[in-house]
Amino acid sequence: MAKQEIKPRRKSPPEIYIILLIFLTAYVIRLAYIIEISEQPYFTAPAVDAQYHDEWAMDIAAGKLYYGEPFFRAPLYPYLLGMVYYVFGHDYFIARIIQALIGAFSCMLIYFLGKKIFSKRVGIISGFAAAGAWMLIYFEGELLLPVILVPLDLGLLLSLIHTTERDDKRLWALSGLLFGLSMIARPNIGIILPLLIYLFFRKADIKTALNRAIMFLIPAIIPILPVTIHNIKAGDFVPIATQGGVNFYIGNNPESEGSAAVFPGLGNIWRYEDAVNQAESAVGRELKPSQVSDYYFKKGIHYIVSQPFDWLKLMGRKILLMFNAIEVSNNKNIYFAAKDSKILTSSKTIGFWLYAPLGILGFLIFYRRSINDKLIVWFVVLYSLSIILFFVTARYRVPLIPLLIIFGVGSVNWIIDKARSKEFKSLIVPCIVLLFLFLLVNINWTNLQKIANDYAHFSLGNAYQKKGNLTLAKQEYLKTLEYNQRYLQVHLNLGVIYYDMGDYAEAEKEFWKEKLRSGE
Repeated sequence: MAKQEIKPRRKSPPEIYIILLIFLTAYVIRLAYIIEISEQPYFTAPAVDAQYHDEWAMDIAAGKLYYGEPFFRAPLYPYLLGMVYYVFGHDYFIARIIQALIGAFSCMLIYFLGKKIFSKRVGIISGFAAAGAWMLIYFEGELLLPVILVPLDLGLLLSLIHTTERDDKRLWALSGLLFGLSMIARPNIGIILPLLIYLFFRKADIKTALNRAIMFLIPAIIPILPVTIHNIKAGDFVPIATQGGVNFYIGNNPESEGSAAVFPGLGNIWRYEDAVNQAESAVGRELKPSQVSDYYFKKGIHYIVSQPFDWLKLMGRKILLMFNAIEVSNNKNIYFAAKDSKILTSSKTIGFWLYAPLGILGFLIFYRRSINDKLIVWFVVLYSLSIILFFVTARYRVPLIPLLIIFGVGSVNWIIDKARSKEFKSLIVPCIVLLFLFLLVNINWTNLQKIANDYAHFSLGNAYQKKGNLTLAKQEYLKTLEYNQRYLQVHLNLGVIYYDMGDYAEAEKEFWKEKLRSGE
């Protein structure tokens, strides 16, 4: 009998090649996107929060490291952007190229986390899926926080997962440092403190738990301490930033829809100074920034206590918004800005509509499997709560996208394995749950508009006006009025345009329209 020829198994490529391929794929896509949008008016005319970060970073690059008042926002991102401006000059293209590198690095971290939790195959698919995920690509091209929040939080989770397997002081210290950096990027990460306390005491006596906590907390305090000292020197004890109270009230008041930074009585175009004046008028005295924050926290809590049923209804709406396929725009309309990008249009196939249902199913399937799965699930739950307690926007939930992708790929892999093993009965309940999740995520329960045309055209007009293209700016403002004749800011901006054009009669008409419609 002839011997059967045994074919040698094909060797998989070295891991370093896979990692590099994920990185290069992600970077090339992001670089192509940056080149694609570089001619758009938004590119060199950042608005709202992006403008705030841009101007702050320019001050930092010019050497203004100290401010005479406590930080309103957490300072890590503006300081990093300021370093970029200091080294390379005020160049929006270079800043975004560097952010693209950070985004590509995040895709590598997604590979490592997927591999650690599931398998190398899940890690590879997750890494490439993240490389083409349009929300990651979009926000890594904006002068906003997600570009640094994603790698910091992924690094924190990877480090914490390793501490569950190897109780190493260096890992606890690394976890603490990443936590501290994430805190001074966006303090809402502090909501995972109960999860950290559980990890300190897990399988440990009091002495071991305290040692873990000390090794974690000392490095965590290192990046926070300079921020706190700055704020104390500015005359107020504020650990990181004073934004919390205002944002809490925006998301918890009788007029809130849970999805927009609309300040009661001031609308969606307001300044922090306006909120301060309103608070000081109410109490009849000058307030420190921390006292302004406390005032608005108390107003939000008063609404919750006095109108609990309305608040619960609002919370239900925010939960639906949090896990809905529609991306909630904030500074500018995401869909309107993305419609001219072929890269974003084509990459929408990997969107929240797909990885959210699959990811949530993965959380349910694997929750009881190991401490690492529980760690990820509770991180997602707590982080989601930190958003829902305030108000929901697309960029706030971006740090959760990698985790949904990883567990989504893990759940698909699990379904395929069960099908191959012909364990079809075990798939009945998960498939029913998955169908329910697809309906929950993809039905627009809150009747949210993808594109608010009035705000979209107003934002575009504002960008053109900043660039000095008054003709196109005027066209966009007139389009805004076609959709919403009561958009007061349009008349003010049109008045400025007519004035700059030398048409003083038309300018006066527009200024009067703005005053009359605002009730002045």
